[in-house]
Amino acid sequence: MELQERIETRKDVQAVYYRLTGNDYPMMNYGMAWEKIMEYAKNQNVLNKCGAEAEYINMYLDDPTVDNEVLRCDVCIADPIINTLKPMCDIGIKTIKGGKFIVFLLKGAYSQLSDYYTEIYKRLGHGDVKPKIEGPVFEKYLNDPSTTPTDELLTEIWIPIE
Repeated sequence: MELQERIETRKDVQAVYYRLTGNDYPMMNYGMAWEKIMEYAKNQNVLNKCGAEAEYINMYLDDPTVDNEVLRCDVCIADPIINTLKPMCDIGIKTIKGGKFIVFLLKGAYSQLSDYYTEIYKRLGHGDVKPKIEGPVFEKYLNDPSTTPTDELLTEIWIPIE
């Protein structure tokens, strides 16, 4: 399992989001959430206006290793154009907080992500970089799963650090 990592600082960015809830992150209906976000973006003409800096993100708001009754995940599109939009029905607008992060680049199927998380947190437990207790972890998707072979998918995992 090859993991490339870097430290990066990012600024706050506005995002449009749809919240998923459940008691197991891998079993949440991400496809449905992305369909809702993309439908909203299409209806608002967002996709045509998004720049190269547009980000497609799943943000995990709860730690699955802590005994939670409900886990929350926000499926987001982040871009400066979002500042011009309004929430609608079950689509909201939020700020994704900036700060200092350790970023891991992964190549391959989304089904492998849980294995990568296990390896990442092992590394963080033995390294000099300390993850923040507060602050959500998020995945940033770098290519389109509808047009990219599964073994060529690129995903970054962003973990806030002290």
